[in-house]
Amino acid sequence: MIEQHVEEIVHQLFSTDDQFSDCFLLEVTWKKPKKIQVFFDADGGVDFVKCQKLSRKIEQVLDETGSAGEDYVLEVSSGGVDRPLQFPRQYPKHIGRTLSVETEADTWTGRLTGVEDEGIILEVKEKDPADPKKKKSIINQRTVPFASIRKAVVQIAFK
Repeated sequence: MIEQHVEEIVHQLFSTDDQFSDCFLLEVTWKKPKKIQVFFDADGGVDFVKCQKLSRKIEQVLDETGSAGEDYVLEVSSGGVDRPLQFPRQYPKHIGRTLSVETEADTWTGRLTGVEDEGIILEVKEKDPADPKKKKSIINQRTVPFASIRKAVVQIAFK
């Protein structure tokens, strides 16, 4: 299966090539007729140059082995801002940004203020339970364990 082969190539590059040492794989997809998509992230962020270098390295291996055939399209990109966060190591670079976090019990939207070994800290604006008219808000700190997060997505605000 081509996806598994490409995953192996990418993992090998990430573990042996210093220019990709802070990178990690998010997903490899295969779309017909012959389109391979590689989505990755990096602790230091992903830019066009890093995508281009990774694409060339993957393409070189695929061409040498012939495992993807002669006609294929390879797309290499970051996961994108609309993609849910998958790994704890993705959270620190989003400190200060607004996240929508879904757990089995609740969904919160708030500012990510910290990342700990076991979870994240969200600053959430909520209705003040002491206000009978429910017009006042207070800021609460919510600690959300990684194990309870079903989905977390960075929210983009347009000004």
